[in-house]
Amino acid sequence: MKIENASLWAVLTKYKDTLNECGAASGKVIIGGTEDDLRYLDNIDEVKPHPDLYTYFRFINGYDQEICDELDLYEPEFAWQMYPIAAKDIADVYDLAGYTHDENPDYWPEGFLPILKDDGCSYVVVNCNADSPTYGAVYEMRHCVGSNMISKSLEAFILGNMLELQAKLRTFEDPELSEVTDLDTYFIRCQDIYGNTPFFSRDRADDQIVDWK
Repeated sequence: MKIENASLWAVLTKYKDTLNECGAASGKVIIGGTEDDLRYLDNIDEVKPHPDLYTYFRFINGYDQEICDELDLYEPEFAWQMYPIAAKDIADVYDLAGYTHDENPDYWPEGFLPILKDDGCSYVVVNCNADSPTYGAVYEMRHCVGSNMISKSLEAFILGNMLELQAKLRTFEDPELSEVTDLDTYFIRCQDIYGNTPFFSRDRADDQIVDWK
């Protein structure tokens, strides 16, 4: 199996171990993508997926539904308090909820591909606009807010999630969902963890910082 980014793969592996150590259910049900799964990335119109996405989807392409059923799990959290989107579903999510926001093209920018989602119409997306100065960066596309950079790369994003758990900024009292332990200090303590990116430097949680043009 070809691994495009061995460093990212190593971080993903350590993150899975951390999930298991912290009592999260998702580490037990992760399934990796096949070559056929990865081909879905190549069939998204007018988008050049960042190479890190291929490593990411080789590691996690959703969950094993049979094991989820055995463990009575429904969409357990993987990262950023969200659950994964399979490679085969990216194009549909992107087409329906993404660049079709014609009234505000900065809300969900063209070329930003979703990898995680929650049940509140918010997503984690990766900048796959090859002409953008932040190509490969990871953003939160928050419902009614828009897109803000969480980290400058997928590796930094996964590492940040791992460090959060290790520092007990988030804990899994419920194996399917983590909780922030101290919301008053959370954003300040996460600034260094994620590289002092715009998501953590905004004056207000509903501000949007456009940095990808």
